[in-house]
Amino acid sequence: MIISLLPFMLLALYEKNGQPFEVILRNIIRVSFLRPKVRPYQTNNFYSILERQELLDQEVYTIVRKGSSQPR
Repeated sequence: MIISLLPFMLLALYEKNGQPFEVILRNIIRVSFLRPKVRPYQTNNFYSILERQELLDQEVYTIVRKGSSQPR
């Protein structure tokens, strides 16, 4: 009978870092089975967006300038 109650005692009494055993077990299952193993670090670089916009603006400016120099 004591052996059958041991898991329930573990659930009721075990606590680490202020988290009950159920929360710790849920976190272990998430990390081990549900989430992808490799998570690449990705950022949104604001400066690359500005550089790309500047290149597009220059391209549009050269097209407009070349179009206005032609005689009508």
